[in-house]
Amino acid sequence: MEYALLRPVGSDRRGQGSTLRKAAAAATAGALLLAALLVVAATGWARPVERAMSAVSDGLNTKFLEASAAGAAGRDFLARLQDIWFVETNAGRADLAGDATRMASSLLVAGFPEDMKVAVDVATNPCEDFYEFACGKWDDENKDSIPAYRSSKALAWDRADKNIRESMTKLLERDDGPAGEYYRSCMDLDHIEQVGTTQLKPWVAFIDAISDKASMVTAVTEFNKHDLDTFFTWGLDTDNRDSTRKSFSIEQGGLSLPDNTYYLEDSEVMRGHRAKMVDIVAKFFTKIGRSATAEQEAQMVLDFETKTARIRISREESRQDQGTPTTWEQVDALMPYWPWKQWLQELGSCTAPPDGSAKVCTADHEKVRLVGQPGETPLYISNEAFFPKLNALLEETDLDTVKALLRWKIIKKVAIYMPADWIDLMVEWNKDLYGTSAKSPRDRKCYYSTSSGAGWPMAKLYIDNVFHTENRDAALSMLELVRAQFYATLPSEGWMAEADRKAAQEKLQAMFFQVFGSIVGLFWLYSRSLLAL
Repeated sequence: MEYALLRPVGSDRRGQGSTLRKAAAAATAGALLLAALLVVAATGWARPVERAMSAVSDGLNTKFLEASAAGAAGRDFLARLQDIWFVETNAGRADLAGDATRMASSLLVAGFPEDMKVAVDVATNPCEDFYEFACGKWDDENKDSIPAYRSSKALAWDRADKNIRESMTKLLERDDGPAGEYYRSCMDLDHIEQVGTTQLKPWVAFIDAISDKASMVTAVTEFNKHDLDTFFTWGLDTDNRDSTRKSFSIEQGGLSLPDNTYYLEDSEVMRGHRAKMVDIVAKFFTKIGRSATAEQEAQMVLDFETKTARIRISREESRQDQGTPTTWEQVDALMPYWPWKQWLQELGSCTAPPDGSAKVCTADHEKVRLVGQPGETPLYISNEAFFPKLNALLEETDLDTVKALLRWKIIKKVAIYMPADWIDLMVEWNKDLYGTSAKSPRDRKCYYSTSSGAGWPMAKLYIDNVFHTENRDAALSMLELVRAQFYATLPSEGWMAEADRKAAQEKLQAMFFQVFGSIVGLFWLYSRSLLAL
């Protein structure tokens, strides 16, 4: 919809002469404008002038709309448009309701950055289809332009992130600290090709040495220490029942394919995904010297994960499960096959990785070994019904299957850091699952890998060279405004009970703000929770 912006002409009550003079002046100006337009049309200047006039008109239109939505008057105007939409919608006047929607949307969008505005479809009512409103225009014009190395594109105003990434990449290229060394190691493709699978071989040998249940438990525990969960998942986090302390939780494990349905649904598409997984796993097994049994072991991995998918708690149920306080005795009763006490003791031990790299600890973690004891870190269990079924599954699973599963776990973990042919296999698999068909650009991959693997050194590099004090002060000021707005609205929130309102106000008062790295961190913590850090 196009909007014609009309300025009101004030009435002149000083007499007919004044009115005639204005009319004459208007006629003269109109004639001159008409003559100018005829000259433009005759000389071929029409298109440049038309474009210039259109640009000026668009600029003025944007400024007018932006100003109209600002301040108390703007909010009142938007509220009136909302009322018009509501009344006319219920009255069956879709045309008037649509006009009100488009006008309100245009007012709100006018102040957006240009690279956000181009995605918005103001003709769509955001209350009816917010995705179409926010992304519909971009979707129509760019749906075939998603990079081949990505399965999707998130529309966001990422100019700041792009600028930071470009600045930081230049710094990482010459930084002598851990962040720069990490980044340049990632970028050194010749060295990566030369090393090949050398660093992976000790892990494979570690798995091959498994000979009984005790050595299997030791291997699984070592994997757990390196963020490689096998049968179940464990973690340490703030206790959601008492933020002054930490809690230790165990829950069902994950799978290689995106969801249970990929294993259990009997359709041509899902059968294809399962076949591709076996093909990819077998190719990787061949790369670590197991070509003779590669396909058989790949099928063993799929079969075990399929059985796991059958006993897993659904995503919907898991979402509602906040964990239940428990004891190791109760966990042992649910799953007696697993030696929980042995596992916890080994989990708390400070050991060097199988590949001989340096320890990341200096002493055993006694606090881990005391989890679940009175007065110590409490123990929680989620997906409780999963564990008796996992117990039965492990009792019938042979060591060869477990060893195949562990080989696949370590391969899947490190594949993206390996030589090009390994990454090519992951791209082939991701193409089947997500539609991606190319590698991520190496500098982009190494930038994000460094921010994850060497986060603190990279943050210091950013703060020392890119981040500015005035930006930090501006961010803190913005967050204080957020706090002030909460203070202003809490007293009038009618849905809140008084006790809840008081608790919310106390939390708001105890909230602290921290601006760090390239991210503004807003931490909603009770002041007493700081004691747990």
